[in-house]
Amino acid sequence: MADGTRLKELQEFQRKTELVLRDEKAKRQASEDQLHTRLDQINEAQEGLQATVMNLEHSMGAMQQQLKSIAEQLQNYNRNKSILGEGLTASIERGSSSRITTLHPPSEENPTQYNAIHRMEFPLFNGEEARIWVRRCNRYFQMIPIPEEQKVPLASVYMQGRAELWYQGHVEKRGVPTWSELTIIVLERFEDLDHERVVSEFNMLHQDTTVNAYLEKFEVLEAHMLIFNKNLDEAFFMMKFISGLKEEIKGYVATMKPTTLDQAIVLARKQESMVNAILRKTNQHQKTNQGKPIFKPPNKGPPYKPSFKPSFRYREENSQPKRFLTEAEVRARKEKNLCYKCDEPYTPGHRCKYRQVHMLMTEEEAKAYEEGEEQIEDSPEDEDATVSFHAMGGITVTKTEDKW
Repeated sequence: MADGTRLKELQEFQRKTELVLRDEKAKRQASEDQLHTRLDQINEAQEGLQATVMNLEHSMGAMQQQLKSIAEQLQNYNRNKSILGEGLTASIERGSSSRITTLHPPSEENPTQYNAIHRMEFPLFNGEEARIWVRRCNRYFQMIPIPEEQKVPLASVYMQGRAELWYQGHVEKRGVPTWSELTIIVLERFEDLDHERVVSEFNMLHQDTTVNAYLEKFEVLEAHMLIFNKNLDEAFFMMKFISGLKEEIKGYVATMKPTTLDQAIVLARKQESMVNAILRKTNQHQKTNQGKPIFKPPNKGPPYKPSFKPSFRYREENSQPKRFLTEAEVRARKEKNLCYKCDEPYTPGHRCKYRQVHMLMTEEEAKAYEEGEEQIEDSPEDEDATVSFHAMGGITVTKTEDKW
């Protein structure tokens, strides 16, 4: 009886436990279903977000393209205004005090970066002063970054007169040149300036006056040399600058061994200042000595020859007339071992019996002397004049008597 009751209780407990387990299983299944539903919703939302992000990326790419296009249009707009002549030079001539800024073209990192420079006028060219026009164009291109393929069309817009006609004919015959080719052609056509002439002028350049004047000519020819040959380095120009200086400046600069052209220029100016200071001090010293008497040597002109001959003639008993020896006579005396002054043989310690003055003459001088003697012999002798003994002694008397 008791066993039957226990069995029923166990069966009842088992039935209740199965019901509880069935309920828990149903609840867990419901929770899993809810979780799956939420996961599906989350996945759908994620897919939607990914699609949205992709749409945003496409939109941003399109916006970047639009910004680049706008930046290019702005650049072309400002360049066109510069070509039309509304430039910086014109505004300066009208009294504009606007500040010049630097032009930065748009970049990929920042497409809107564009600092517009105030409108700058391109130099005109009518066929005159081609060197100056080329230099101004190069400075213009340094300030405004014009693309290389647009430099020549821009420059051609500002050609006038015979320059414009020449350029039009050149383009029709040979096509549009590059900017480097155009500069060379313009210099050859309007300045008669070819490579050989530039090199010749550059090699012959030297300092005539001041260092600054020499430097100005040097820089002009340096720019022309670089037009024809861009491979020349600074060392070449530095050595040429030093070699063209004056001697009193060149030695000092070369001794200091500069490494750049700027250093050579500074040293040349320094030495020039020192030389000028020394010259000024020397000139001041000469001015202070101007009041002092200066010794002048006696005149070395021909001696005075009186037009008369004294009536008396004094001659030493042993004196002999002057003799002039020609080269032939000198050689003959030397071969015979005769004295040059007398006709006696020459021995060590020889002294002439009759002392006289000898002169050594060349053949031309001997001929001239002989011709002169002939003229003297042909000319009539002047009459002898008598001079009183008082005049010879320097005594002044009231009455003198001359005898003729």
